[in-house]
Amino acid sequence: MRYLVAVILLVISSLAYSDDTYIYHSVGGTPAQEDGISDIFIKEELIRITLHENSYLIDVTIKFENIGKECRVGVGFPLFSLADPLSNSIEKQFRDFRTYVNGVESEFTLTEVQKYQKNGLTSFYMKEVVFKEREVTETRIIYQSDYSQVGMFWAVPYLYGTGKSWGARPWDIYVEIVNSSSKWLIDFKVNHPISRMSNNQNKVSLFLKGIFPVNINEMMEIWFFDQSFDIEFDEMAFLRSHILSDLKLKLMTKEQLRLLRNAFFAVHGYRFKSADLRVYFQSIDWYRPRDDFSEDYLTSKEKINVQKIQEEEKQRIDSE
Repeated sequence: MRYLVAVILLVISSLAYSDDTYIYHSVGGTPAQEDGISDIFIKEELIRITLHENSYLIDVTIKFENIGKECRVGVGFPLFSLADPLSNSIEKQFRDFRTYVNGVESEFTLTEVQKYQKNGLTSFYMKEVVFKEREVTETRIIYQSDYSQVGMFWAVPYLYGTGKSWGARPWDIYVEIVNSSSKWLIDFKVNHPISRMSNNQNKVSLFLKGIFPVNINEMMEIWFFDQSFDIEFDEMAFLRSHILSDLKLKLMTKEQLRLLRNAFFAVHGYRFKSADLRVYFQSIDWYRPRDDFSEDYLTSKEKINVQKIQEEEKQRIDSE
């Protein structure tokens, strides 16, 4: 239940970043329909997210395919706040915004657009893009932003539903998350199956095949703690009562995996020989070392979790 409460609190105050969005048809090609343009499709999308200690970097590349005639189209990046979606001041929360078309940096203007007002999208960084006949066009967006926080919880949401404004065809999304901070990633939420996932050198890679949003406000979300909250809170009550998911383990760094694996022993009083583990667990209120520790004290779920962590650690070593 505490996860549910945390999610509700955090979503209220977060910024969302987004796909490039179709805004208007300018010259050439097939005129757009009311719900979007029909001849230009998203083929694939690469979303790179780097988490730093006090901010995050977004780097998104989208490949479009034009199956019709050459045309010039207005393309916009929506400035969208989940706290106040109609706010005109949230552009101040984005830093170093840059956008590119086929590798060339493009000029952009902050523009008010009424087309998606009912979806809470009114302010856009706008550029015009020429989509050549029967060719692939690549756009790229890079920017930095500060985190939004409520208590110990953080999130980075991604508004991929704006991809629905293009041709009605599913596309593949590749997500790469590099955790260069001390934060603990705890979940990646999306309304679509994750086809493949891995973690190599603390870079999480997720592949979503054939995704197509139901509505324009559809989002994926990365959730994390500012510190090892699950370990330090309530004698690990949540972790000890649940089997760890493969996704949760993939989201952790190798250092976090080691800490979590040892936490299942610490909660039963294991005395650590490694100095760093001894110092860490001695700082936690519930830790009570005991001379009569036995692995038999671990419950069946705890033993399964330890085994799953060891298997994930071995995969990381084998992939190095």
